[in-house]
Amino acid sequence: MIRIELDLAVALYLCLGFLVLFFWLLLEARRKGEGYSGQENLWQCPVCFFWYIDSLSETLSRCPRCGTLHRKGEEGVKYIEETPKTTEGSVPSEQEG
Repeated sequence: MIRIELDLAVALYLCLGFLVLFFWLLLEARRKGEGYSGQENLWQCPVCFFWYIDSLSETLSRCPRCGTLHRKGEEGVKYIEETPKTTEGSVPSEQEG
C-alpha cells in the first residue's frame, strides 16, 4: 500500500478539482465562440409567427410547426378579400332593397 500524508492527499485532491474546473471553463468559453453567429438561417413563419433555423434553404423554407411554404423576408399574411358571390346571370347591386 502507498503511504501518503493527509495534508498531501487533500492538496492533491483540491489541485485536481481546480484543474478539472479550469479546463471545463476553458472548453465552455471556446464552445460559446463557435455557436450561432448570424441570422442568415433564422426564419419566422408569416402565418404562425414561429421562429426556427433552416440552414439548408436559402430562398424558400417550410415552417416545421404549420407546414407553410414561404420566401425569405416575407412579412405577415396577405388576405385576399372575396368579391360578393352572385347567382349566375345576375349583377350585384350596390344597394338592395
